[in-house]
Amino acid sequence: MIPKLGQYFPEVPERLYAPLQRAVDRAALMGAFNPLELIDEVKDPEGQRLLLGTIGTLSKELPGREPVWQLQADARRELLRDLSDRGELEEMAGQARTAPDDRLGRFLVAMLRGDTVLPGAVRPNELDALHTAIEFARDVRAGIDGPQKVETILAQRDFDESIEFLLPRRFIGRRSALSRLQRFVQSGAQEEVIGFPAIPTGVVSGIGGAGKSALLAEFVRRQRRTPGVPIIWLDFDRASLASADPLDLSAEFSRQLARWRPDLAGALSEYRNFARDLSLESVLQEMSFEASARGASEAWSMWRNALGGHLPIKETVVLILDTFEEILLREPLELERVLLWVAALHEEGGLRNLRPILSGRAIPENLEFPSRFAAPRRITIDDLSQGEAADLLADDLERLGAAANRFPVQELAERFGGNPLLLKILARYCKNEGAEAARELLAGEGNRFGKEFGQAFLYDRILKRIRSDDPVVKELAHPGLVLRRITPDLIRSVLAEPCGLGDIDSSRASGLFDALAEQVWLVEPLPGQRAVRHRRDLRGLMLKAMTDSQSEKVREIHRRAHQYYADRCDMWLNEREQHDESLYHFYMSGGREQLRGEDAAAFIRRIGQDLEDLPVGARANLKVRVGRSLTEEEVGALDNDLRDRHEAERLKQRATRGTASNDKAASVAYQSSDALRMPHARAVPGESLTPLIEIRLAQADFAWLRDAFHPAFEEFRLLLTEGIKPRNLPADLTQLPLWRVAMISLREPAFIDRLDTALHSLETRRWNIPLVRGRKFSGAAAVAALLGLVGRPYPDWLPPTDLLAAGRLRSADELRLLQVSGPERPRTRSRIRVKLDLLAYLSPEALRDISATGGWPSHIGSYFRSILAARPVTLADIRRFRSEESDVDIALLPGHALPPALRGMTTEIHPAVRAVLDVAPWRAVEIAAELDELHPFWPSELRGTPFHDALQRDRQRWLATFIECADRLGELDRVVSAIAGVDARGAELGRIWYGYDQQLRRRIG
Repeated sequence: MIPKLGQYFPEVPERLYAPLQRAVDRAALMGAFNPLELIDEVKDPEGQRLLLGTIGTLSKELPGREPVWQLQADARRELLRDLSDRGELEEMAGQARTAPDDRLGRFLVAMLRGDTVLPGAVRPNELDALHTAIEFARDVRAGIDGPQKVETILAQRDFDESIEFLLPRRFIGRRSALSRLQRFVQSGAQEEVIGFPAIPTGVVSGIGGAGKSALLAEFVRRQRRTPGVPIIWLDFDRASLASADPLDLSAEFSRQLARWRPDLAGALSEYRNFARDLSLESVLQEMSFEASARGASEAWSMWRNALGGHLPIKETVVLILDTFEEILLREPLELERVLLWVAALHEEGGLRNLRPILSGRAIPENLEFPSRFAAPRRITIDDLSQGEAADLLADDLERLGAAANRFPVQELAERFGGNPLLLKILARYCKNEGAEAARELLAGEGNRFGKEFGQAFLYDRILKRIRSDDPVVKELAHPGLVLRRITPDLIRSVLAEPCGLGDIDSSRASGLFDALAEQVWLVEPLPGQRAVRHRRDLRGLMLKAMTDSQSEKVREIHRRAHQYYADRCDMWLNEREQHDESLYHFYMSGGREQLRGEDAAAFIRRIGQDLEDLPVGARANLKVRVGRSLTEEEVGALDNDLRDRHEAERLKQRATRGTASNDKAASVAYQSSDALRMPHARAVPGESLTPLIEIRLAQADFAWLRDAFHPAFEEFRLLLTEGIKPRNLPADLTQLPLWRVAMISLREPAFIDRLDTALHSLETRRWNIPLVRGRKFSGAAAVAALLGLVGRPYPDWLPPTDLLAAGRLRSADELRLLQVSGPERPRTRSRIRVKLDLLAYLSPEALRDISATGGWPSHIGSYFRSILAARPVTLADIRRFRSEESDVDIALLPGHALPPALRGMTTEIHPAVRAVLDVAPWRAVEIAAELDELHPFWPSELRGTPFHDALQRDRQRWLATFIECADRLGELDRVVSAIAGVDARGAELGRIWYGYDQQLRRRIG
């Protein structure tokens, strides 16, 4: 790797290459490490700073008091491959010494040495580390078994732990609801919709703490007695599923299914590996709707390939979608995306007897489902009856070690109602304070004025029963809810003054802290610190009531806490943790700190569920900066600038996801109202026109796009001459608004001169600044490509660009630059390396040109033969040809035209083709039949009845998949010609395509 260090890290001087190499080699074999220990051989501060900065770019920081880092997954994988390529991997593993608590490092080193690690002999809390180690080790060492056994054990562990956590000691009440759930699962097939039975759907709904999860856990426990009924539980409260990305959902579904179906474990693991590659690709690329649609179709194709003869799965499979309110709080498209995934699981995934159950707070009665779903069976969870509440309270007391017969459980249940969470808090209090305290709770008004009053009343009564010889503790306990943690010094510096205690000394504060810490029903200790925090269920229940009833006191506590942490006064927290606490209290006191996106994301991640404590304005501000979905209330709290930013992000998401459904006009992602919100496109510093342009292109609104020349050029000018980069800068020149407008306008008589004049008017010395996200595609290269697109030669006033000098094309804009810019072509090279994904690599021209050079990767030739011989070609087979790093060699003859294979794909026009096909999808079926006759690699999913039915189920996704596949085989021209007569837009698309294709082929033989 040493020769690469200068390329990747030019700021590191050559004298530090060797210590840097040794440091990263050691880090590759360690799960976590102290970075200072890796560079201890370098003594000068400047060298240490450079090394730490370099290693830091490859690492992520783990929480802890000491600096603890861990290599990012991609960096570790690359470093291990480098060690293997140098022939030093086994020696390094033999010499490695791992810390006793470094589980990942211990397992990784053992496997790289060739030691056997049996999953069944590993402790449950080490399984995750073993799974990660297997994934890394098998990439560089042959003979290591895949992670299927570990994944099955992990799924079993996670499932058992989640059920045990959710289940009460004894299931009480909800008998009717439980019976209805069981009958739902056992119900027969429904009427058919588009060739498949309608999907039976259950909905479990109720307020927070009502016992929905306990009901489902009891249902699962009983169903486990019935072999052959797999139950998959997906909780949207889990960080790994928070995005509700279909690939993530499918991967987790397959992991849990393997637990129930060990015979499918190997096939499901193969599928997850494929899905992981697709997911990584989506992270690395700027995903358009076309790309995500293709990825979804390829993923389901891989599912079918992997499971093969096991499909369809006719047994009942229960799918629980828990904490579903997380999805409902987002935009309607989020809900629709999840429901479409469920439908695809049923239809494309072959689970013919799927039983989805949606569980969440307040799922509305009028929630609309796509047409493939049967009318939902609703089970509403209300409070327990008085008798059931008394039984649950008694059971909670017994579980805590208290004799229930000593307490007035019937009277308490009558007074405080049947909310299971409230009863749990009540039981904890009664157990710790005794029967007399419980009876005193019954005095007074109780919950006579409703549930919220009853909860506040209960908490107030509980506080008054604090056992302490010091009455001041009672004055501190309730206001202490405002803080996320309490220490003696926080009592002295923050709480004492607002609570009327005045200026107290450290000894007094310490005594009050000790008295408060004894109230174990109220607070819990924080490990390794002289600190406590209020129990989360109590704080969550009462913080809002406290804020509303004592607003001035609360605001003063927040203000003082903010200053306390800003001054870094807490000896138990590190710099970053105190910054988070300071910021939390700043927001809670009404502040509106403007964080950068990455800082906001880190802050949200670290404060977790306490984000919901923040005032709506601050919460909305943070969410919009990290691209999270907002509720209507949060959108209403945004200022004008952030509302514009939110609107731009919403448009971008709609552009990325395309039309989400065919069921009804209201659910179409590309609604005319989206573009009409900005009827006159304008260049706004900080926000790109890209999403709006993408939407208009996907509507084939060519007149609007031509009229957008001025704002598109102004955005380009601001970027090039003033360095004003839009927040959502595209990853490729062909996605920039100006390129899209130029593509549409090439056939207009005056456009070429208009663009030429505008580009010549640019005055800048910033020609080398990157114009796209994440790559060094410079302003000079962009201007050269635009001028070449309209047939103008490379101007003398434009600095040369060396983008093509390396003889390797990695992006669409680099390919376009080669196609349209004569002087910039490599003149002396006999070959050029091209990223395979850029090419129509299954077209006859590409097959011929690449084969003539011998430029296919070594595995491709046999792969061609094997997939044609084994079965009909599938979308997954076609996807397997390429990976993120797949390159091919193509021969170039100096002085001759470019070979036809270098015409490549034309993905930038796909949205417009889809828009025209959308009004005549039957033409896609007819064209597909023609292509099936012409091409041996035409995929089976795009043939005949399967394709026809797929278009009825999810038309936009399958049209996008069809267009991409046709282009991959070099047949996009046939598709455009076939739909030219559909309507006026089809005719105009034909003219636009002809002009654009002609320009890109000018230098192709």
